[in-house]
Amino acid sequence: MLRLLGLNQINFLVKRSLVLLTLLGSVFIIFNSPNNVYAEDSAASLTVTGSFNIDLTPQGTEQIMIRASGMQATAKTTSVAGYSLYVSGGDENGNFVNEKASNSILKPINGSAYYSFAADQINIWGFCNQYYSSTTQCDSSYFPIGKPSAPTLLKKSDTATPTDGYTYKANLFARANQQIVSGKYIGDITYSLIVNEEISSTLVTGRDFNKLLREAVNTTDPAILNDPKSELPVYINSLTFAKAEPTATPKKDR
Repeated sequence: MLRLLGLNQINFLVKRSLVLLTLLGSVFIIFNSPNNVYAEDSAASLTVTGSFNIDLTPQGTEQIMIRASGMQATAKTTSVAGYSLYVSGGDENGNFVNEKASNSILKPINGSAYYSFAADQINIWGFCNQYYSSTTQCDSSYFPIGKPSAPTLLKKSDTATPTDGYTYKANLFARANQQIVSGKYIGDITYSLIVNEEISSTLVTGRDFNKLLREAVNTTDPAILNDPKSELPVYINSLTFAKAEPTATPKKDR
């Protein structure tokens, strides 16, 4: 089942070796955005909740505005092979663009900032840690997230998530001056969950393995196939262990 709640776009991709769930919500400055988005398949789910609303309207004599809005992503999977959770934002330049004035943009923060910002870190956006669980204030840490072609890894695990899932919390923030053009600034925040495919093995007897090995090199003589004491074909003796599977290799399963 794939369920969608107030979502602009969703990508759902299943490959042989992994399951990819992507939740993408457009982020506007001063607009109403979906509060939660959700996707699942039989082995994994990804839920994003929070508010994407940031109002950059100056308040009083405020010269520099810092606004924040909280969101969180919860990944769940029972796959014992593990998972990876990523996030990215903006266009390929990482920008949020004014929908009516394309030359007016919010750029991604150009490196992490702590307590204070560099002079050129203005009219920017990024993520920040939540201040004492506040969803509208940042603590002293501000940091960028990757663009769509190079998303930021939030969590990588070689095991399944806890029963209640793994939750990543952060605030989306923007820092701007009074000269910024008013209006909606459009971009995307994309969370992606990659779940590793579980691989199982079957224990067989030595006699069965012996026969499978002969079949793998196209031995057809029943006397050789069924007699574990028979001489192995000479080309089996040169087999070595490989670190990676060759491409387009025929397989025989049992």
